[in-house]
Amino acid sequence: MNRILGCVSFAILLLAGRSGIAGAQDNARPVPPFKIFDNLYYAGLDSLGAYVLQTSAGLILIDSLYPETKDYIPKTMPRLGLNPKDIKYVIVTHAHTDHTGGAKAIQDLTGARVGMAEADWDMVARGGYTSSTGQPRVFDPIRRDLVIKDGDTLTLGDTLVKFYVTPGHTPGVTSIEFVVSDQGKKLKAFMFGGIGLNTVNGVKAVQQYIDSVRRVMAIPDVEVNLSNHPNARQLREQRGKVGPEGFRTAMRTLLANAEKKLAAEKN
Repeated sequence: MNRILGCVSFAILLLAGRSGIAGAQDNARPVPPFKIFDNLYYAGLDSLGAYVLQTSAGLILIDSLYPETKDYIPKTMPRLGLNPKDIKYVIVTHAHTDHTGGAKAIQDLTGARVGMAEADWDMVARGGYTSSTGQPRVFDPIRRDLVIKDGDTLTLGDTLVKFYVTPGHTPGVTSIEFVVSDQGKKLKAFMFGGIGLNTVNGVKAVQQYIDSVRRVMAIPDVEVNLSNHPNARQLREQRGKVGPEGFRTAMRTLLANAEKKLAAEKN
């Protein structure tokens, strides 16, 4: 299978408007689920990611969509030949409700353990926050199963996942490294867990974001660049080259945008 992501760029979307899915935002349009690599599946929405990593001992879900779409992933997975009750872990890239929204429902359905960095668990414990558009967001009471620390690893069956705490978009953004298989060929994949600058304000916060991006840019040999806000249709149709340039280009774009914002914050 030649489903290749190297040149897929990050889509940084400000959340606005409504869609046909019960009160969720305009990036909540449903798309058919699909297989990306031998061991990686897409079960998300049009511009809001949810990835299923298949291991020899069960499934790892990365992000869980909106509260309004909490049933979407469990209903979608059987179309991929996957049983949602095989989910062992839900890894949340950051504590905004478009990524945490289905975590409690999946936790209750499957007994899966939910993992986030401590600073973002603390956001959940406070019960809610105000979005960048001024809208109140309320968390479901997710059980705090797994507190991710920088450099932690998680092994499930034949798969090892490494975590990087990369604050910026939220205080506890979690970025994720793991290996995917493309027709048996092993490739290092990476997801930067908080791409948006829309929640990053003030010199200190923007500099923290920049520091995180620069740190991630230094990670060697990344051949697959994944986003938690992708364009799902492009993700499915893309047949570019696997290789480090797609990752480098995406990170350079994030860095340039952040440096521009930092200059504006200093003026």
